[in-house]
This record gives sequence, C-alpha cells and structure tokens, in this order.
Amino acid sequence: MPFSESDLPELLRRLIIAPATSPAIAPDISQEMLQAGGVGIQPETDASFFFDAINIAEALEIYTAVREIGPEHSAEIGFCCAGSGLAILKGLEDQGRGTHHACDPYQSKYAKNSGLRNVQKAGLAHRLHFQERFPEDALPALPPLQFVFIDASHLFDTSMLDFVLADKKLEIGGVVAFHDLWMPSLQKVVRYILANPNYEIYSPSGVPEQPSSRQTSVRSVLANGIASGLKRLPRAERFFARELLEPWSRFGFSNLAFLRKKGADERDWRHFRPF
Repeated sequence: MPFSESDLPELLRRLIIAPATSPAIAPDISQEMLQAGGVGIQPETDASFFFDAINIAEALEIYTAVREIGPEHSAEIGFCCAGSGLAILKGLEDQGRGTHHACDPYQSKYAKNSGLRNVQKAGLAHRLHFQERFPEDALPALPPLQFVFIDASHLFDTSMLDFVLADKKLEIGGVVAFHDLWMPSLQKVVRYILANPNYEIYSPSGVPEQPSSRQTSVRSVLANGIASGLKRLPRAERFFARELLEPWSRFGFSNLAFLRKKGADERDWRHFRPF
C-alpha cells in the first residue's frame, strides 16, 4: 500500500521543515537511561537540535522500505540527529514489532545527544537499541539483520568497511541502503556491490518518483553518448573504465540507494569484476 508524509513521525516532519540550530548540550546517555526516560529532555517548547541532510521525500522512501521489508532487526551506522532513524523506528512501530540497532561513536560529542533526545521526544525509544561505538565494535554482536542503513563517514574505505560488516549480518533477501549518493565515494561503493557480491537494486514500491540522475542534462546526455560509442569498440571493457562505459545516470538512483542481497556470496577467491 502507498504511504504518505502523514505516516512519518510528526516531530521528524517539523524538524525537517524548520530545523532548530541552538541546542542545549545534553549529558551522556546510557542505554538504560534511554529506555527509562529522564535524559534531560527539555519541555516541548525547547528547540530540538537537528541538522541532518534528509528531506521529507527521502524520509518517506526509508519509511516505505522498512514497512515493505518488515524487519525484525534493523541497524543503522551513523545516527546523528536521528533523521533517518526516526523514519525507521516509526516503520517498526507501525508494523507492531522490531528493534532498531544504531551505532554512532560521536553521538554525545558531535551530535550533542540530539539523536537520542529526538527519539525520546517522538516516543519511539522502546524500539531503539543504541551503542556509542564504532560499527566494527557494535555490529558483530548483533542478531541477524533484515535492513541496514549506512550514513556515516562517507569516505570510500570506511563506507566499504561499513558495508562488509553489514553484509556479514544481513540475511538473504535483506536490504542495505546508502544515503548521499551525490558523492563519488559512495557511487564507487555501490558500483562495487552491484558488480561483485550477490546484490541487486531494490526499489520500494508506492513511493512518488524522486529526481534522479536519469534526469536529462547536458552532462548526462554527453556521458551516455560517449558510453554508447565506446561500447561498440572491440574489447571496450579491457581498455576503458566502468565510469565511461556505464555512466552513473544509467543506474537511476536518487540520493538514496537500496540494494537487496540475492543470495550467499559464493565467489571464487580469484573473482573480481571492474567497477
């Protein structure tokens, strides 16, 4: 069934439309404090700290994916102000089950505990298990996962590490998602995943079509024209980079990429496909 903006948490919609910029510094918050409440949240009139680069359309796409996948356990690498986290948690809440495992080593310092405060204010803390740790310390102990959202450092190498850690816990049929696909580093990670491990593009249904890199532009038209010409050359894949032969615009992603795990990784140890 199609979902709408009204399905998103009211707090998230307010934060995206009119983000606050003057947070009070919150104390360190433990998992016990989070579940019990009383983490120094100010009255509702107090401004919430929010600077996540997420819009309503992206939040709705994440929410829709969670409702369609129906995860018992989801995970998130990079929590910040809980923009995407609130969409995931609301999806779990509306399906009536599920735990969201989030990790962010800089929650209390960089984000001033705003993510945890926003989750509390939205009334969704009972669905969240949070660890202020790096993903390599947090993910190995998690249960099998059906959905993972990666929105952390955005460096190629650390994003690749995040994916490898997520892949080891992700069940077959599960989905891993990336945000900020305008960045070349993340485009390269997604190219690798689609070319090597056993993954395919997953598109949540019922989501209004978002602007994507398929939109016509002088740059994309030129790139596609060059690619079409180069592919006609004999053994083109041996001599030209994948970016030339398969321009990013041909994947059709917006600022989000959802990739579904099709099966077990049965690659030979010598396997490699250029990406």
